[in-house]
Amino acid sequence: FYFMLIGKPPYQSTRREELRKSSTPVCAIDPTIPVPLSKLVTKLMNKKPEERYQSARGLLFDLKSMFEQVVSDGTIASNFYIGEKDFSGRLQVSQQLYGRDDESKTLLGAFNRIQDGCFEVVLIAGSAGTGKSSLVQKHAQSVTEKGGYFICGKYDHLQKDKPYLAILQALDDLCSLILQEDQSRIDNFRTSIQEAIGSEGKLLTDVMPKLQDLLGNQPEVKEVSMRETKLRFSFILRKFMHAISMMGQPILLFVDDIQWADSESLYLLLDLIVDENIQHLLLV
Repeated sequence: FYFMLIGKPPYQSTRREELRKSSTPVCAIDPTIPVPLSKLVTKLMNKKPEERYQSARGLLFDLKSMFEQVVSDGTIASNFYIGEKDFSGRLQVSQQLYGRDDESKTLLGAFNRIQDGCFEVVLIAGSAGTGKSSLVQKHAQSVTEKGGYFICGKYDHLQKDKPYLAILQALDDLCSLILQEDQSRIDNFRTSIQEAIGSEGKLLTDVMPKLQDLLGNQPEVKEVSMRETKLRFSFILRKFMHAISMMGQPILLFVDDIQWADSESLYLLLDLIVDENIQHLLLV
C-alpha cells in the first residue's frame, strides 16, 4: 500500500538504524492523500504486532467503507474510525505486564548506565511462569530505540551437553544484527573482531554461522588435546566478547534459564563479571 500510494518503499535502505524507526506517514509526503487512508497504512506497518490489523476482514471493511465514502461524497471523512470491525476471531492473552514497574525501572536504569561505558549485572529470580523472561523481553524495543543491541540465548536442561549454548545463540544473533548495519560499521566490527581472535577464528565460526558471514572464511586451526581445545575455545570466546564490548555500542545480553547452564558457561560468565575491561554490557 505504501509503495502504491507514494511510488517508493517506506525505507530506502536495510540499515538497522533506519528500520527501527517508524515510517513517515504517507499524508506527510503527499498532502492529497486523505488522513484516514494514511492512518490505515500506518496501522498496517506498526512496529508492535498487536497494534496492526488483526484480521483481513477488518482491513477489507475499512477499505470498502473508505471507497463508498469517496464514491458518494468525493472524499473520506476526517473522523473516519479505522479498525472498527477488526477482530482476530481468536482468544488473545494480553502481553501487558502488571506489577513490574520497579523491576522495569531497575533494568532501564542499568541499561542507561552502560551507555556511558560501564558493565553491569542484573539477576532476576522467581518461580517458573512468573514472567521473568517476559519482563526482560518487553524492553527489547526500548534497547533498540536507544541504539543498543538486545540479544538473548536460552539454556535447555535436555542440552546440557552443549557448552556455551545460550551464549553462542546470543552472540550469533548479535552478528546477525551487525550485518544489518551500514557498511562502515560492519567493517569496523569485522576489523575489531578479527584483530581480537586472530588466526583462530574458525573455532567460533564453526559454531556461529552469522559470524562466518561477517568475517568470511577462516584458516584451519591446529589440532590439540581435548583439554587444550576447551581452554583455547574459552580464551578465544572471551577475546571476542572483549572486542564487541569495546565498540561503544551498548549491549543487553539476556541469558535465560541459567539454572540449566553448563559449567563452562558459568566459568565464562564469572570471568566476564570480574573483568574490568568489559564495557557497554548489561548481563541479565
